[in-house]
Amino acid sequence: MRHLRRVTSPTAPTPVGDAVRVQFADAFAHAADTPPSLSSRPRRSDGRSRRTGASDRAPTATGRGAVVTAPIDVAWLGHATVDLRLAGRRFLTDPVLRDRLAHLRRLDGTGNLDPGPIDAVLYSHLHHDHLDVPSLRRLGAAELVVVPRGAGRLVARHTRADVVEVRPDDELTIGDVHVRVIPADHTGGRTFRRVAGPPLGYLFEAPDATVYFPGDTDLHPVMGELPAPDLALLPIWGWGPQLGPGHLDPHRAAEAARLLRARAVLPVHWGTFAPVTTRRQAAWVHAPADAFAGAAAEVAPDTRLHVVRPGPARLLLPAG
Repeated sequence: MRHLRRVTSPTAPTPVGDAVRVQFADAFAHAADTPPSLSSRPRRSDGRSRRTGASDRAPTATGRGAVVTAPIDVAWLGHATVDLRLAGRRFLTDPVLRDRLAHLRRLDGTGNLDPGPIDAVLYSHLHHDHLDVPSLRRLGAAELVVVPRGAGRLVARHTRADVVEVRPDDELTIGDVHVRVIPADHTGGRTFRRVAGPPLGYLFEAPDATVYFPGDTDLHPVMGELPAPDLALLPIWGWGPQLGPGHLDPHRAAEAARLLRARAVLPVHWGTFAPVTTRRQAAWVHAPADAFAGAAAEVAPDTRLHVVRPGPARLLLPAG
């Protein structure tokens, strides 16, 4: 049986409140009243796997800071950084909040988060454009940081949050949201560091909505086995004029939408970062969105598309 692994830095301060840090261990006890609860037992679908068709209800876009309620409340800030709210919990994926990453600069999107606590920060893999340590240091209000197995010590040195390592088939329960760790087809190492971990995706299952964040990945057989998500946050490109292995291009992303039987897709991982010499209006920066919309219309016509530029605007989406 696989076990989640909780990590702490020996120099990090002990947090105040219910969250408790422990040293490396393959099994650990966790108080019943301490969110989040953690499990590694396989969990079956609750019956949401059958395709029911896209909803006819349109999404609502709001400004930052508005008080609203919807089954799925999501803002794509850029690249793979998504601010997701489900069932009263807030999740942040692969936060990159800076405008410059080595040879890359931000062309669009924002590094400014809405204020307020974050229940969990989840990293899909260890590449610098996804696990950005300076951005992690800016997240003072995070309760939990979830990382691929092997990255715990690296991350624990830079956050006060509880740090948990996971691998495919592990599970977490955060409030009323069940988070399943999904395998991905990508490389998992970190440049210039002897740190590696499996590339991951995450399936968020709330009582009234399901959201799939695959991280960086190519097509994967697991996509045809998951419960059909109400929203899939599918990557459709990268940060350069060419796309390396282990990624979805617009046409393969459309195929992923078909395999997933996704009710709606918000395409991510395009139009945000580029090499510093790139012109903002370079054709390859913006072309993936139109290419994906055209391909999805052909191979996944029942999937509703929400093609938006990266930025702070929030989409309020219905489930089903």
